[in-house]
Amino acid sequence: MKKIISLEMIFKIHSKAFLLAFSLLLSLQMPLFAGSTPSHLLGDPLFLLSPVAQSLGGAAYSLKGAHDSILLNPASGAFASEYSVHGNFSSSARTLSASIFDSKSTALGAGFAYVRRNIEKDDASKVYTSGDSEQAYQGLNLSLFGKLQENFGVGLTVRYSARNKTGTPALDAQSWNGDFGAAFKLLPQLTIGAVYKNILGDNKNLETHVLAGGLNYDLLPEFTITAALEKYSPTSEAPLFGVPNESKITWAVGAQYSLKGNGLSLRAGLREAASWNTQLACAGLGYNKENLQIDYSIGSVLKGEKLTVHTFGLGMTF
Repeated sequence: MKKIISLEMIFKIHSKAFLLAFSLLLSLQMPLFAGSTPSHLLGDPLFLLSPVAQSLGGAAYSLKGAHDSILLNPASGAFASEYSVHGNFSSSARTLSASIFDSKSTALGAGFAYVRRNIEKDDASKVYTSGDSEQAYQGLNLSLFGKLQENFGVGLTVRYSARNKTGTPALDAQSWNGDFGAAFKLLPQLTIGAVYKNILGDNKNLETHVLAGGLNYDLLPEFTITAALEKYSPTSEAPLFGVPNESKITWAVGAQYSLKGNGLSLRAGLREAASWNTQLACAGLGYNKENLQIDYSIGSVLKGEKLTVHTFGLGMTF
C-alpha cells in the first residue's frame, strides 16, 4: 500500500524551504516580482503592515495580532497573551519591518516595531526636487497597553518617524508623534476598536491626523469577519510628501477562515482606498504550527493604478 503524505507533512517541508527563502530575500532584497511599478498608492500605510492585516484590506483595528496592534491600534494588544517576534518583507512595495511583542510577562504589555520603506526616484509620492536620490521612510514605534477592565483595554504608541535623502536637506523631515487607542469586547465574539493617530500633528507634512476604527466578529470559532473606517484630517500647510485626499473616507472589509487541525488560514479583503482614489482586492494564506507562523499576502488594484503587491511574513511565539 502506498504511503499517503499528509497536509501537515507537506507544510513542515515547505516551512523549512520558506525560512531559507525568506532569509535570502532579507539579505539580498531582490526585486523578484515583475510588473510591480513605483506608485503613489504605495504611500498607503496598509503596505507597512503584516501580511495578515494586508490580506484583510487593513481591517485589523480590533484584532489582537501582535505586529499590527503596534502599528494600528495598541489597545487591541491588551486582549492578547503572548511573547512573539515578527518580520515582514515586500520587494514589490519595497518595505521591511520587524517587531517584538510581549503581553504575557506583566499586566502592562509592550511592543516595539521598526518599519522602513524605500522610495525610489520615480515614485509619485516622492517630493519633487532637482536631485534623483532615493528617499527612505523609517519609523520606530513603542507601544504600551493594558486592560482597565476585563473587557476594556487602552493603549498608547510613541513613534519617531523620519523621511530623508530627499536631495534637498531642507526638505528632510523628522517627527515625534503618537497614537492613542481603545478596544472594547462587547461580546465574547465581538470586539470593536478605535484609535486617534498622530495626535501631535503633521510636523513638516510627514504625518497627518487620522481617526480610525473597526470591528471583528467571530461568526464561528474558525470564521471571523472584520471591517474598518479611516478618516484623514487636512494638513496644516501644502503637503510635500503625497499626503492622500483627506476629504474622502477609506473603508475596508475582510474575512478569515481557519482550517481545523492543520494550522492553515485563508484570508481575503476589499479596501476602498478612497484617500488614494483606488480600490484593492486582497488575499492571503497563513500557517501557524508549533510556535511558528508563516504568512503571505497579495494585493491587486481593481480601480486606479495597475499595481500588485506581494508581502511575506515570519513569526515566532515563545
